[in-house]
Amino acid sequence: VFAGIVRVIGFEAVGLVEPATAESSAVAARVEALERENAELRHRIRALSEASAPVPASEAVDLRHLKGGTCGDGDHGEHHDAHQHDALVYLVVTLIIGTMILHLTTFPMFRSLPYTVVLFVLGGISSLIFFALGGHAKRLGTLGRSYEMWMDIDPHLLIFTMLPVLLLGDAMTIDTAVAKRVSSQCLWLAGPGVLISSFATAAFLYFYIQWDFRLCLAVGAILAATDPVAVVGLLKELGASPVLTVQIQGESLLNDGTAMVLFHVAYTMLKGDDYDAKAIFVLLFYMVVGSWFLGIFIGAIFSSWICSAGNRLERHSSMIQISLTLCCAYGSFVFAEGVIGISGVLSTVAAGLVLADTIWPKIVSKEAMHEVWHTIEYLGNTVIFFLAGALSGKVMVTIDFGDYLHLLLLYVVLMAIRGAVLFLSRPVLKWLSPDRAPIRSAEA
Repeated sequence: VFAGIVRVIGFEAVGLVEPATAESSAVAARVEALERENAELRHRIRALSEASAPVPASEAVDLRHLKGGTCGDGDHGEHHDAHQHDALVYLVVTLIIGTMILHLTTFPMFRSLPYTVVLFVLGGISSLIFFALGGHAKRLGTLGRSYEMWMDIDPHLLIFTMLPVLLLGDAMTIDTAVAKRVSSQCLWLAGPGVLISSFATAAFLYFYIQWDFRLCLAVGAILAATDPVAVVGLLKELGASPVLTVQIQGESLLNDGTAMVLFHVAYTMLKGDDYDAKAIFVLLFYMVVGSWFLGIFIGAIFSSWICSAGNRLERHSSMIQISLTLCCAYGSFVFAEGVIGISGVLSTVAAGLVLADTIWPKIVSKEAMHEVWHTIEYLGNTVIFFLAGALSGKVMVTIDFGDYLHLLLLYVVLMAIRGAVLFLSRPVLKWLSPDRAPIRSAEA
């Protein structure tokens, strides 16, 4: 019935059907045919309804597209009963697996188990199992449909959901006294260090794979920047010294601006646009300095609000303060990345550093604040690393064996470039240290 009505209305809307007063006999005949088809459909539906008979399979196929988003093209038609809440199944399974691994680390024999690495490996194994079953959701039921939903998740949704709280949780707990001492070293590694690594990686790709150098530079910018979530997770597991932790953590939190500007310039030039030194400087100022000052501004607002809620005699004070830190995380990231279009990472880090330097004397319950943020960090890391492993496992089955050798060689070269940059930067890092303390080989 709907199909017949939509066709008639659609033809009229686009001018294929003339008004009722039209003199065109051909068009009038077409309208009459559509009306007869519509009447016939109505009659068949009424007859089927009266007889309480199921709709024939052929008709179900013809009308299936009327269901909208539930049934799409390809394999999705096979599981027309899929629902959006099916995505929760894979999420719950992921959290249960993560909790099992975390519980194992409480036993002495598994104390040194690398939590994030194990999650990544198990995520990859889950995708390989799914692929071994034929890759059809119907073979795993709701779990298979949930898996497919997570494999097709919008990357921006994942970033905007997980990254703000992980970044602010790390930045908010940084020892600001140590951070001020090593800030120059962090800026050197996050600025010139990333640039050198990016160009060195681009040079290797240019001679090895023989891509366009602008494409090599765009890939180099992606690969040269260390990931803050992975770095901080590993540092906490390894029990590194506070100074070394802040040095590496600070670089990983700040190098997003350099990498983003370099990638944007290289990718835009690859598409045919040109950049001069002035345009690059303006973009760098806009992306880095703008993000930094926006984060400081938002952090200052929420810092004042959190401090004003520091009444220890009011039972809701702790809840208010914790909620405001969450609002600060998402507010700084979403406003910078989603609204203005600058670096949400730098903005959130700047807001977190403002909170780290100002709010802790006014926090009503430091234990509650730490526990909540540790739980959020655990949940975020569990989902991100397990999902990253699953996505990697899904891609692994489509890669030729020869490409694995290329990737292995690229990984070794990246580690060599990273090591060379760090060891060659030791004199500079010593000079940037307030007490001119040398960087030991073990720390490098």
